[in-house]
Amino acid sequence: MNAVIMLCLIQTLESRDVTHMQFTGWPDYGVPHSAAAFLDFMFAVRQKQEQRVLEASGSDQTDSCAAGPPPVVIHCSAGIGRTGSDSFIVYLLATSVLCCIVPPFARPIPSL
Repeated sequence: MNAVIMLCLIQTLESRDVTHMQFTGWPDYGVPHSAAAFLDFMFAVRQKQEQRVLEASGSDQTDSCAAGPPPVVIHCSAGIGRTGSDSFIVYLLATSVLCCIVPPFARPIPSL
């Protein structure tokens, strides 16, 4: 599920669009049926982040992207470890990619 929500700070009338993406394939007290669906979701989040950077570079929000890409906030409604698991998987993918490329099995791996 994806939704775009506008947040507005009442004191300054500053507003930001927030993209909310929800992965529903990870049940409470269980595991996803397939790692592929979860990885697809993570790559979709990354693509949306890159899209938001491109959109902001052509608008008056350029200053907000000067320090890097928009942040990604991860949360779990039940507090049973999915947030930490998701964060750890993102970390592993980002830091371990170079260790996994061993000829003759080398293949392009998408950047995070």
